[in-house]
Amino acid sequence: MKDYTEKIIGTWIDGKPLYQKSYTDLTTISGGALLNLSSDIVVRKVEGATEGGIPLNCYNGENAYFIFTCGNNTAHTIDMKCGSGYVNQSCNLTLQYTKTTD
Repeated sequence: MKDYTEKIIGTWIDGKPLYQKSYTDLTTISGGALLNLSSDIVVRKVEGATEGGIPLNCYNGENAYFIFTCGNNTAHTIDMKCGSGYVNQSCNLTLQYTKTTD
C-alpha cells in the first residue's frame, strides 16, 4: 500500500480545514477493516475503485459488490465488504476528512 501526504483542499462547513489523502495499491478483502485511521479524523467523503474500474458502493449481484463504510467513532476504520467476484483485486481510495484537533 502506498499512502500520499495529506493536503488541505478547502474548508468544511464548520470552518475547519478539509484534508485529502489517497491510498493506492490496496487489496480488496471480503469484509472487515481495510484502513485504521487516527482517532482525530472525521471522514467526510470516500471515493475509490478497483483496478478493473468498479466504483465503490457498486452492487451488481450476490458475488459482485464493492462497498466501503466508515467504522464506528471508537474504531476509526474504513471497512470493506466485497463480493467474491472482487476479492483480492487492487484498489485505490481517497479520503476527505476534518480533524477534531483543529
